[in-house]
Amino acid sequence: ADGKIIAGGAFTTYRNSAANYMVRLNADGSRDTTFNSACTSSVGFGGSVNALAIASNGKIVAGGTFSSYNGSNSNKIAQLTVNGCLDSSFVLGTGFNNTVNAVRIDGNGKIIVGGGFTIYNGNSVIGMVRLNADGSRDTTFNAASTGGFNSSVNAVALQADGKIIAGGA
Repeated sequence: ADGKIIAGGAFTTYRNSAANYMVRLNADGSRDTTFNSACTSSVGFGGSVNALAIASNGKIVAGGTFSSYNGSNSNKIAQLTVNGCLDSSFVLGTGFNNTVNAVRIDGNGKIIVGGGFTIYNGNSVIGMVRLNADGSRDTTFNAASTGGFNSSVNAVALQADGKIIAGGA
């Protein structure tokens, strides 16, 4: 909403300074140096960021290959506050057992996650899961009830009627 750009990927620098897989830019492309500066640590992600989504409250959900953010456990998914610090209200437990490739937030604030995973926090969720805003699994959504996807989900889109479209391998 403020015109700033959040970029994630496999990069570790932006304009010759450490970025560790994610950076927030001002509208002119310069680095927003206020992002992550208030956090207790600013080491960034411990692996690539494959997907980003911004909730209506400004919180940022990131998914990827990482297992930590700023030194804290964030197994393949993390929710950050508006200023880039890890959101402690988002509790993921053991997280995902494999890569997260897609993240979308629906109109109810629920987070649809797609990837190459088969487990989220000890539960079978083959390729896709929907999380509540606090990181807990939404048990009313079960894409794995009939075996789930047989390979990685790489893209997720939401239709106006609330239906989910998934694409992948």
